[in-house]
Amino acid sequence: MRRPRAALGIVASLGLALLASARVRETALGFVNNYTARYTQTYATASRTHAALTSAAMPAGGVGAAAGAWDTAANRDQAIAEFAALRTDVTNVKNLVNAVIDDLQAFKIIG
Repeated sequence: MRRPRAALGIVASLGLALLASARVRETALGFVNNYTARYTQTYATASRTHAALTSAAMPAGGVGAAAGAWDTAANRDQAIAEFAALRTDVTNVKNLVNAVIDDLQAFKIIG
């Protein structure tokens, strides 16, 4: 069975229109291997778990002239513990960001 030439022309035109439309969308989104800069990852640990904060408020010790100072061993020890907890929180965020970069690179969205 032979198809009329007009029908073939319409199908071919529709196919080209869809292809052109898809290319415009790809270009508009910028996902066509158009990397402006590559990410350099020197930190290799990745995690897809965004943990709750482990740190709390710093101690506010001291009165009078020492207001706001860590004037006791207990306040100093609490401050040291809070700094360690902040390091844990920053490490968690670094791991999460690294995982996001890895995923975006795997899908060729970023370089």
